[in-house]
Order: sequence, then structure tokens, then C-alpha cells
Amino acid sequence: MCKICPATISLNSIRAKRGPHWPSVFSKREVAKLLADIDGTPGLILRLIYTHVMRSLASSAVSPLDALARAG
Repeated sequence: MCKICPATISLNSIRAKRGPHWPSVFSKREVAKLLADIDGTPGLILRLIYTHVMRSLASSAVSPLDALARAG
């Protein structure tokens, strides 16, 4: 028997409550509001990260012509 976790403790009593679920996709309006509402260094970092991710996604997107060229 473990001295730290005796068998009488229920695992459900130890679990943390789940936090609120965030949507996985924001609208353009929501993103603009979020970026506008956060000021200072956190806002700058958020805008830099957002810009980097958007550019990365745009550069990695495969156009239909690219797909045809690779298949041929």
C-alpha cells in the first residue's frame, strides 16, 4: 500500500475542474477586437505571434495548381 495515496482516496476527488472551452476558430471581427483590446507588451507579443502563424499558414497552403503539378 502506498503511504501517499492510500486506497481509500477516490481519484475523482483529486481531479481539477475543467475550464471553459474556447472556440477553435475566431471570426475576423473577433480577432480584430481581441488584438485591439490587449495593450502593451502582451498585445505586441500576441500580434507578432498571430502575424507569424497567419503567414506560416498562407505560405504552406497548397493551391489546386500545385497539387496538379505534383500529381503529374
